Amino acid sequence: YVAEQLSQIENEKNGVEYFLHIGVACYLNATFKQADSIEKKIKATISRELNDRRIEPKERYAVDFDPKLTSTYDADLIGFTGLYNQKKFKADKSDWELKALRTLSAAFAIDIANFKELNDKTSFDEGDTALEFVALQIKKVAQILPGAKAYHSGGDEFKVMAHSQGNDEEFKDKVKYVAEQLSIIEYEKKQVECFLLIGVACFLKATYTQADSIEHKVKNAIMKRDQLKDREPAYGIKPEERYAVVYKPEEVDFEINLAAKKKAGKPRRSNKKHRWLRLGLP
Repeated sequence: YVAEQLSQIENEKNGVEYFLHIGVACYLNATFKQADSIEKKIKATISRELNDRRIEPKERYAVDFDPKLTSTYDADLIGFTGLYNQKKFKADKSDWELKALRTLSAAFAIDIANFKELNDKTSFDEGDTALEFVALQIKKVAQILPGAKAYHSGGDEFKVMAHSQGNDEEFKDKVKYVAEQLSIIEYEKKQVECFLLIGVACFLKATYTQADSIEHKVKNAIMKRDQLKDREPAYGIKPEERYAVVYKPEEVDFEINLAAKKKAGKPRRSNKKHRWLRLGLP
């Protein structure tokens, strides 16, 4: 009854609805860690549909009266992001790469650029907020690929793995589209702009290590072009420069060369005549 009453506590401000998610372990030798595990599962489940519909009070809590039930919760889900964790990724990677030997597959390696700067200039709580936001966006975009799984390995690292469902050409198109959509995800706070760097390996016998290598090349290309050393990529990076999709294993070792940024020249003194000329008017 207490859990039911707690689930009905809610408030709304500026169009945002606030409510509680509750996990309860009620049995002999219960521990808070078990209750915390239940609550994290509730939060992870809710986050999948949070922006799509209203979450009813009965969906906001779970009470376990048997410790065996608690162990059946998907503890592989990271609580505050709702994505699978590094432990789950390692468990899935072998099976994914085994299937990739005979099925066209895609691995996405994703890092958040400037995330450390965000933590340094704001707070770790703000960093967690950014991770939650990015995780939700990655999860939504990943759903474009049927059967895809998204992972948060910790820190600013994310991963997505998927297999073709039969139509390989359609799968490749979707992989490219997913990379494009990921590249426009941004989070900004106190003039710190965070965005994603994405490396994708999409071919037969692909491995996650190859995707990770491609992601590093994306980052290195930006840093080389902008003459950065021990810094995160600077601002003003175009979305199309933030990702690379490789469809042939022999091209994984390529070097990405980005066109040099045009240097802004001195503004020409404006006058009426020149303004008309620039507009192409008489």
